[in-house]
Amino acid sequence: MKKQTLSFLFAMLILSLIGACTPTKKSGEVVSDERTVDEEVLDSAELMRQRLHRDSLLIQMGIYLHEQKMDSALFMLDQYELSLPRTYQAAMSKGIIYYLKGDQPAMRIQFQRALTLLDSLLAVRPDYMEAIDRSHCLLAIYGETCFRKSLDSIRTNPVYKDSVLHYGIDQYSRVTFDEMSKSWLYSVATSKFNALLKQTDSVSVFLKKFYEDYVFGHKDFNRDASVYCTKNLLDFLAKMYAVSYDNPTDGPAYAIWWFRTGATDGPSDTSEVLYVEKMYDGWYRVYYSDKGIKGSTMVRLTEENGRLKMSEIKNKNF
Repeated sequence: MKKQTLSFLFAMLILSLIGACTPTKKSGEVVSDERTVDEEVLDSAELMRQRLHRDSLLIQMGIYLHEQKMDSALFMLDQYELSLPRTYQAAMSKGIIYYLKGDQPAMRIQFQRALTLLDSLLAVRPDYMEAIDRSHCLLAIYGETCFRKSLDSIRTNPVYKDSVLHYGIDQYSRVTFDEMSKSWLYSVATSKFNALLKQTDSVSVFLKKFYEDYVFGHKDFNRDASVYCTKNLLDFLAKMYAVSYDNPTDGPAYAIWWFRTGATDGPSDTSEVLYVEKMYDGWYRVYYSDKGIKGSTMVRLTEENGRLKMSEIKNKNF
């Protein structure tokens, strides 16, 4: 199959991940009239925050795939599933990544998960593209013969007659699993959802450099603190330092550990920023691996004399 067609088909897998973020009202569900306008606004804001969070995870997954960082891409999908646990597309995506990593047992487990979720969905309401995705799961688990039998059953099922005529089905039968996987990688890694990515790109560069140089690196934060932080934040970090240490120091000292997990040791020697998530009202959440321990810190950014600076910090570990 041509690369353009494959790219379209498996870009749809990621677009369906985004679509899965949108909550829908269940059939027969009644919304109580007792809810206040404020409650409805709060719920809407929370739903939007959750959707932005999931979109951010997909963006970062695309970046990691582009950089061939498969383990980091899997971490993004783990976070995605925590927010939306019963989406089969995430399991399929994990299966493809494990295939590209050469881990066949893990690949089969993920596609079996996706197949189970799809079976439950299709039992409630038939859907043509979900039926096609189910066939791809069978291809990954059982091979080409089972895959073609599944496509034949879709082709002859009267429920899907109009969809077969409109979308076609022969093009699906000509793709191998290897082609499918590489096309999926290509379509996700090269798209990156550029419009959303640009919103956080400059902030990501700013925060990643700060973490690389001062939080996980060895540059002197006390010397350069005012470059990255407002006076209010520095006053807070100085106070937190004084609470922890009774002995005065020569010059200012700040609780730089507020930007990390606080762990003194971990399973790895490597520490790095995993991704930066845009939240609300100037707040961003920095997700990182601190010596192999996953953590996150929220920082609020502002402009001061034309420079980007951190003005507030929140860390559930302190």
